[in-house]
Amino acid sequence: YDMVVANPTHSSRPIRHTERILEVAASEDLDDTWPFEPWALEKTEETTQSAKGKWRVKWDAAQELRSVVRPADGVRFAGRRVLLFDDVTTTCSQMQVLGEMLTGWGAIHVDGLVVARAV
Repeated sequence: YDMVVANPTHSSRPIRHTERILEVAASEDLDDTWPFEPWALEKTEETTQSAKGKWRVKWDAAQELRSVVRPADGVRFAGRRVLLFDDVTTTCSQMQVLGEMLTGWGAIHVDGLVVARAV
């Protein structure tokens, strides 16, 4: 991969957990093996919380990302292979939408990595 990026947390949250997880991982990567860029994506507004919703609620909430997530200043995805990280998923709808966005911004390949799946 050329970049490992986080599913972004809105800046109003007291702990931006996905970005923080990647920051800690980067601090442990003493050989700089992984190209961590935890702050590569910015979420400019909160979106509908989908954690407890049905599938359709989750899908609709994920679609909101299209209008509120953007690359951070100076970050380019063109020609890059991107690993998109998230901590928990239920439907992967956010990963799907963000993957489409990253491809639209020029990423040549996008994979997702999720630590846990809620059931």
